[in-house]
Amino acid sequence: MTVLTQKCEDYLLWGMEKKNEISSIMETLIVAQNFSFERLKTDCIKKTQNLSTEDIKSHELYDQIEPLSQRRMVELQMDNMEKKLSEAKAELEKSNAEISKLQGKIKEMKKLASEGLEFVGSIATYLGNHIRHAMQMNSRFQDFAMTTEQHLKTIQNDTNSRATFNGRDKVCLSLNGTYSPLVNLHYKLLAITKEFK
Repeated sequence: MTVLTQKCEDYLLWGMEKKNEISSIMETLIVAQNFSFERLKTDCIKKTQNLSTEDIKSHELYDQIEPLSQRRMVELQMDNMEKKLSEAKAELEKSNAEISKLQGKIKEMKKLASEGLEFVGSIATYLGNHIRHAMQMNSRFQDFAMTTEQHLKTIQNDTNSRATFNGRDKVCLSLNGTYSPLVNLHYKLLAITKEFK
């Protein structure tokens, strides 16, 4: 008789491998309870961990399940939820670390862009002062603080025809050619600093 019941349980276990629907699992669990098929009962209970607690408790056969099996099903559900919660927390921590890393990179990029703007301003000031000195315009602008944009305008206006003033073109070329790269760099760095405020 034991061999026959074991074969019956083995057959039901084999059939359970393909079953994932709640009704099939609950029906097989009741059969396992009625015939004391412990391996089958354990297998059925394990399969319930992928189902929702609400679906299990609202199933018409739930009241026929032994209290110990009900408790084991709930424990499996809780373990499954704790595992999912732990995975979600780990994912959140990973995301937060990536966000923090990106924020650090953005802060560094903004700092570098601000420093770059200062360097562009210094270069524009130096070139603008050089042009005004060569054009003998310094005395008129000594008491006037000029902006980077004004220095860039001075560079833009330093054409070949203006460089011939006082024979300057023999010793110093027109600096007009530096205007486009400088102004482009200036506005790109300015855009970066404004983008990440």
